Amino acid sequence: MKKAVNDDIKKLIKSNVNKICYFVKWYVDSDRSEKSYNSEIKSMTQVEYETAMNDWIEREDVQEAIKAYLNQVKNLKMFDIYNSMYDKAVKKGDVNSAKWCEQFFKYFRNMVLSDIKLSIYYLIN
Repeated sequence: MKKAVNDDIKKLIKSNVNKICYFVKWYVDSDRSEKSYNSEIKSMTQVEYETAMNDWIEREDVQEAIKAYLNQVKNLKMFDIYNSMYDKAVKKGDVNSAKWCEQFFKYFRNMVLSDIKLSIYYLIN
């Protein structure tokens, strides 16, 4: 397994936190096969594949954790793309890559501002 699920995702899970965190990460990062489950995380979750895929996956807290982890993975992939485009713009002088980076920065700034506004809203209410 690569990296552990962060604390924000752990807070979403209501019970069996450590076991289910392994499942959440595996569910997003793997091919979801029984063979993969048994070889990668069964010893850490201590439940059968069928239990995890039939019972755990239906839990609302697990679904929320999967969504949150998917969002983190998506953001990391976007930063990888950004870094690649930035390198093309800076090192190779690619104008289209520079324009892409500029648009990405505007999008990212708006996304961060929206998250801040949402956080403030929840703090107030």
